[in-house]
Amino acid sequence: MFRRFAIPSLLSVLHIGASTLTVMWISFTMAIVTSSSKSSTVSWARCISVNHSVSQDFIQRVKSPCSQSTGQTGIEANCSRRNIQVLTADWFPCDLQKLSLEGNSLLVLRNTSFAHLLQLRWLSVRNNRIERIEQSTFENLVHLEYLNLEYNQLKLSSESYPPGLFSPLTQLKTLRLAHQRSEHLSSSYPEDFIFNVSGLHALSIPTLGEILHFGPEFCQLKDLSRLEISGSVRVIRNSSFDGLTCLTLVELSIHELPYLSAFELDSLNPLRNSLRLFHMDNVPVGL
Repeated sequence: MFRRFAIPSLLSVLHIGASTLTVMWISFTMAIVTSSSKSSTVSWARCISVNHSVSQDFIQRVKSPCSQSTGQTGIEANCSRRNIQVLTADWFPCDLQKLSLEGNSLLVLRNTSFAHLLQLRWLSVRNNRIERIEQSTFENLVHLEYLNLEYNQLKLSSESYPPGLFSPLTQLKTLRLAHQRSEHLSSSYPEDFIFNVSGLHALSIPTLGEILHFGPEFCQLKDLSRLEISGSVRVIRNSSFDGLTCLTLVELSIHELPYLSAFELDSLNPLRNSLRLFHMDNVPVGL
């Protein structure tokens, strides 16, 4: 009797044990897969809503006014002159390298406008109607090398340029801010303006007041070699560029100073040791 039931009983026990182990193994495996899926989804989900526009190309192109192509540096988006008033983040893939938004009707750049474009290197929002930029607009653009905000309506105030606005742009080499269609009522540049973007090589900037003057704060831009100025300046004095002797300025452009009435004889003398190129354009007086 013992032998008759011993083997089936043992097999039953083994069968039950194997089943239990199988269930445990499946459960354990599912737990690992689920855990792995959750962890991978966190990083992937940041791009899925954006990259969805690539996989659903036809649907996305109907919604987006922009054209997309692949250039020498990577994916490029051209949104110029499309009468855009409000940006939609899902227009752009998260691996976008170059973005042109020139000649539109944008009034505000918001914190969400470019938040997912972590690989963006070139951005131009030139010739819009921008009056204000929110504080964290450029926070994630850590690879940006070129930024053009010229020909907008940005005032030299903390309302238009919040403190620390450009601080995240540690790789920025060219910043263009000149030629704003607005009155500059300030007597000084906004707090924490551009002077902590120490890697700048080229800068265009609006001027303050009636007499051109560069203060010691510009010495923080230690790599600056190209400078362009515009604005409502009326007089350029012999001492106007004294504050730039700490820099190795190679190229200077004076562009669109419609009220300039006096350009003193030795004004460029402080830059004599480094300056190689000098341009004047749309200026009512000569040298």
